Amino acid sequence: MQASSPIKDKYILMKKTAILCLAFTALATLVKAQHPFTIDGQLSPDKQGFIILDYSSMGKYTRDSAVVTNGKFSFKGTAGDPLYAMLNLNPAQGYVASGAVNDRIKLFIEGNTTVKSNAGLITAEIKGGKAEDDYLKRDALYKPLNAKLETLNAQMRPLYEEKNAEAMKPIKTQINVLLKQAQQIDSTFIRQNPDSYVSFDIWRSKHSKGFIKSEWRTEFERFSKRIRNTEEGKLMAEKIDRANNLKPGNIAPMFTLKDLSGKTVSLSDFKGKNVLLVLWYRHFFPFETFSLYLRRAEKRLKDKNTVIVGISYDDDTAWRNAATQEFPEWVNLNASSERTSVNEMGAIALSYGVYSSGYLPAAYLIGPDGKILSDLINLNDNELGLKLEKLAK
Repeated sequence: MQASSPIKDKYILMKKTAILCLAFTALATLVKAQHPFTIDGQLSPDKQGFIILDYSSMGKYTRDSAVVTNGKFSFKGTAGDPLYAMLNLNPAQGYVASGAVNDRIKLFIEGNTTVKSNAGLITAEIKGGKAEDDYLKRDALYKPLNAKLETLNAQMRPLYEEKNAEAMKPIKTQINVLLKQAQQIDSTFIRQNPDSYVSFDIWRSKHSKGFIKSEWRTEFERFSKRIRNTEEGKLMAEKIDRANNLKPGNIAPMFTLKDLSGKTVSLSDFKGKNVLLVLWYRHFFPFETFSLYLRRAEKRLKDKNTVIVGISYDDDTAWRNAATQEFPEWVNLNASSERTSVNEMGAIALSYGVYSSGYLPAAYLIGPDGKILSDLINLNDNELGLKLEKLAK
């Protein structure tokens, strides 16, 4: 369970099979106040070996393990908000044959949790906090859909292996119907359970796949005060506030960085000019399209009192090479030293609503008075240059 690759509420097509499932996961949970949790399990006495616990806490992915002796195991740790987690009994190593079943379960960690079964994990009864109760309630709503998906699974698998695209079409149509029903289940569950962390987690996961929007505040405030005051609730409120500050008409966040020659450059240096601010890095797909559209935009903005300022998050060598080869006419700056990890960004990126490398590239057009002229710009737009030309003052 990696924060950068959340399990989504849609069917997942597995390699060499067509295994379909409906599920969801929490993103990395950035917590401050920590509370102890325990997981005590008793499976069938013939179960021996080890068990893996995967979860994310404080923005950090954690994998813990425990010995299973006569079916018994236990975990202890700390967490802030309830954490979406996975238990996996004696997970297979290396290649796994098609159709193999993993003995694992998903659950919410909150306080004291017990896992009991006369067999393995799959059939275990889980008792924990309110979040786990709500998760089981939501899971029960999915059971009819999952049963239908299982049937479609069996129909899809041989067709997928045969690469019979035509025969798969009607099955995919049925799957899409089920996915719409799943979306309706979640929408209803969220609306009917405003004091449920699971409701909030579903909503948050569906609203964390791209840039945060200030318009989400109305939906967010429908959750109870208790939920809004969780660590993730506070974090979402901060993100919505930040998105609101990035709306057109507001002053653009300031920054000061070094350019290719080592000269210190600040946004205020460009007062009186339009600034197309581009936050980017070299290694994303499709970089070539991004580069092409920006070079076209550069030509259209040449006589529009506009300077393009690029803030790169590549290491020094990659930045210098890419900036020199691709964007020699830009004011090229680098903020890689601000990054705290491969995915985590620094203060400048955060001020512009860029929370991880997955948000890159991103761009804003800033006017001569230092105020934002546009909402977040769609860089994957063949008409990018024309639209920017019309926005520039």
